[in-house]
This record gives sequence, structure tokens and C-alpha cells, in this order.
Amino acid sequence: MSSLFVQSELIDLIEKVESGERLDLFAGIRLMNSQDILALGYMANLVREQKNGNRTYFRITRQIKDTNVTPIFSDQADPSELQLMGGLNSEIPFESYVEMLHQVSEARYLEIQEAAHRLGMHTNAIMFYGHAKSIEEHIDYLLKLRELQDRTGGFQSFMPLYHYPKGTKLEEMMGVEDSTGFEDLKMLAVSRILLDNVDHIQAFGSVLGPKLTQVSMTFGVDFLDSHTMTKRALIHLIEKAGREPVEQDTFVLSESISFW
Repeated sequence: MSSLFVQSELIDLIEKVESGERLDLFAGIRLMNSQDILALGYMANLVREQKNGNRTYFRITRQIKDTNVTPIFSDQADPSELQLMGGLNSEIPFESYVEMLHQVSEARYLEIQEAAHRLGMHTNAIMFYGHAKSIEEHIDYLLKLRELQDRTGGFQSFMPLYHYPKGTKLEEMMGVEDSTGFEDLKMLAVSRILLDNVDHIQAFGSVLGPKLTQVSMTFGVDFLDSHTMTKRALIHLIEKAGREPVEQDTFVLSESISFW
């Protein structure tokens, strides 16, 4: 352990992570409430490098709108993965979108994930943060994912996503604002520390921005995805952060590559 953390309020948790001991709900809450961002980064990076070494996996994702009616056109080619998305059909009235929405409960979401794993499918898990749920609820959800992974081993990666409140009732009624870089790094780090049985912690480079994306690779992130960046730009970010870029499609890891 670095002498930098000897006086840290998280010293006991650092020692547990260094020894490979799992952290519980109360420890996870302590991590989220702590302002010792360097200690969080140290623990997250320790787990990250134990699982994936210096490699950072990346994927360039492009989206196909399945209605074939969209006012937005992208000429970016050479994707690692194609995603089929609901179209941006400006001819469909807003009310139609409201009527088709319904909420899936947390229990139902986990049930569907487990069913997919039992069928031999590998899936990814996400969690939205920055809205009405408490820290305790977020940590409890992470631990439920960890328990499910213990049973099935079916999760490939986990990605926390900030819920952007602009234009929603959360902004109007609760004063919820956009996340800060500090909050994003903390959530990524805590996710990596707690989900010790999930291989990859994923982040969207196009959401974090290029500079925070580079920092995130020392806070637990080992898998980057982007809808907007080019392959060359993403590889450049990874290499300048001192990491080894490895391209991944939906299923297969390829050789390490460099354009520089």
C-alpha cells in the first residue's frame, strides 16, 4: 500500500480490497459517501489491473434506425458493432411514444437477465444514477447484480449511466442537475470495487468526454464504447492514457492494435 493512504478514512477497506476480501452493503455506502477520491481510484485500479492488466477494450458502435425514416444521417464507417434502434420518425405523434412506455421493476429486470443466462446468453448490465434513488438503493442493486453473477456468470460487463434530468420532472420538482466529473468517477470506481466477479466496467467515451474518459481508466474502467468517436481517436485516447488498446466486437476479443 502506498504511504499516501495510511491516514485515509478508508484504510480498513483498502486493506480488504488488497487482500481480495469482498465488501458488503455498509462498506459500499461508506465508499459512496467518502470524499477520498484518490483512495477510491487506487482500489478500483487495483481490481481493474488484477482482472485485465493494462488492457483497455474498446468498441465503435453505430446505430441503424429500424423505421428507415430518420432526419439524422451518419457517414461514420468501420464499426465494431451495429445496434438496431427505434427510429427517429418525425411523422409519429409524441403521444404514441408516451403510450408505449412502461416501467420494468428491478426484480423483473434481474429475472429476465437470469433467464437469459440460463439459456446460455451473455448479457451486459447497466444502472442509472443521479435521479430519485438513494445511495443505499444503488449499492443494494450492485450487490444483487454480484449475487446473480455468482449464480450464472453471465454478465460480460457493467456500465453505470447518469440520468440526465434536463427537461424532465426531476429537474423541475427536485432540482436534479447534471453530474460532475467527481460523481462520475466515484460511481465508476465503486462499481469496479464491488463487482469483483464481472470482467469489465464499461463507460461511454462520448458521454464522459475525451479527458474524463482518459482519467476513468485509472478509476476502474477497462472497456470504452462510443457512438460518435472514430476508431483512431479512441485508440489515441487509450494510448495517451498509458493503456493498451484492444478492439472488441459483440463477442470476440481481437489482437492489440495501434495506429500511432
